[in-house]
Amino acid sequence: MSNKTKYILTIILTVCGLLVYRFLTNPYRFTKDDFKQVYKNGDAATQENYIAQCKAEFEGNLFFPLGDVSKAVFCKGFFSLDKTLDSNKAKRLVTILNDTASYIWGESGTFLPDRAIVFYDKNNNPIGITELEEDGRQTYSHPYLKRTKWGALKDNAVNEINMLTTSF
Repeated sequence: MSNKTKYILTIILTVCGLLVYRFLTNPYRFTKDDFKQVYKNGDAATQENYIAQCKAEFEGNLFFPLGDVSKAVFCKGFFSLDKTLDSNKAKRLVTILNDTASYIWGESGTFLPDRAIVFYDKNNNPIGITELEEDGRQTYSHPYLKRTKWGALKDNAVNEINMLTTSF
C-alpha cells in the first residue's frame, strides 16, 4: 500500500470512529418514545378543563421529569458540541418547564425541533427530554404533562431558557 492510500484510509477510519463515538454518546438519540408511555394522559390539554387537568396532575404527583435532576445536557443536533448544565441550571429549567404561567395557549405551526435538553438523575439515567424549535417558542417535553398546554412558551420563559442554555 502506498503512503497516500494509508493516509486516506487513516482519515476514513478516524472519521468513521468519530461518527460511531458520537452516535453512542449523543443525548439527542433519546426521543419522546423513550418517555411518552410513562403517564397515560390521553388527549392534549384543553382550555375548558385545564384547571381540573392540572389539579389532577398535581394530586397524582405527576411531574416532569421523572425524578430529581442532577444535570441536563443541551444538544443542538448530531454534529453539535453538547453543553452540560449543572444541577442549579437544570433545576431552574425544570421549574420554568413545570410552571403553568410559562405557557400560552396555541401552537405556532408545525413543530420542527432542532434542539433538545435531556435531563438526568444522579445515577446518570435519562429522566426526561424537552425538544425545542430554533426560536425556542415551541417546546414539547416528555413525559408530557397537560400543564404545559401545547408547549407555546411566553417571551419571559423563552428568554430565561435561552440565557440558561447559552451562558457557559
